[in-house]
Amino acid sequence: MGIQFGAPPVLRRATVFTASGTYTPVSSLIWVTAVEGGCGGGGGGATTGAGGGGGAGGIGIKQQPMYVTPGVALTVTVGAGGAAGAIAGLGGNGGVSSVTGGVAGDVVTPASGSSARGNNGGAANGGNGGTSQSSIGPVVAASTGATGGAAAGSAGGYIQATGNFYSGGAGGAGAGTGSGGGGGSRPFMSASGAALSGGANIGGGAGGCSIMGLGGVGGATGATGIAAAANSGGGGGGGGQNNTGGAGGSGIVIIEEGM
Repeated sequence: MGIQFGAPPVLRRATVFTASGTYTPVSSLIWVTAVEGGCGGGGGGATTGAGGGGGAGGIGIKQQPMYVTPGVALTVTVGAGGAAGAIAGLGGNGGVSSVTGGVAGDVVTPASGSSARGNNGGAANGGNGGTSQSSIGPVVAASTGATGGAAAGSAGGYIQATGNFYSGGAGGAGAGTGSGGGGGSRPFMSASGAALSGGANIGGGAGGCSIMGLGGVGGATGATGIAAAANSGGGGGGGGQNNTGGAGGSGIVIIEEGM
């Protein structure tokens, strides 16, 4: 009987890693779902500046098959969430999640680019939300972060997919000094509109979501952006005027194996 390369068998066990560790398979084929850490939200502009942009959500891989050697331990890495942006500072990138030690290659989430971090609020314009993309060779699935302007921030883009690779959701833009509130972000299963809100008035944009969880809400004027929850892979919310952004949520790894 040939080896199945599609979805895992109906009877299977799943092991969830919320922190890095090891996994010892009992068969020669496993399936890996992994989401990297979300990016941190940008800080709001100093003193009388604009709101910061939300960080992008972490890139994900869903049920990727991986050849392994039975009885030989694999190394599992759960990506850390990106650092929160200081006042007038950029958010940090999230860390990649991976399973290594396979026979014919490893499963590693693509690293987010520098544009995935939430941008800091400027003197008048809100910070841009983080952009996320996942690529397989020449094919790219991208979710575009919202561009900050002089007034209300706009929402970030939806999560996009190429095969079983998923971009993170994009961050919302921070509000400019003309006020109107930061832009929202969109969860994976949403069919319409922004579900996470940006901060009120001269507030930060919401952090982008991942296929596993939500980003953080943007901070209102003078308030810090909210950090994304642990193991959500969500981006941190942007900071409101004259305050810091929120940190990105750490990633997660799930290994499935037939029983």
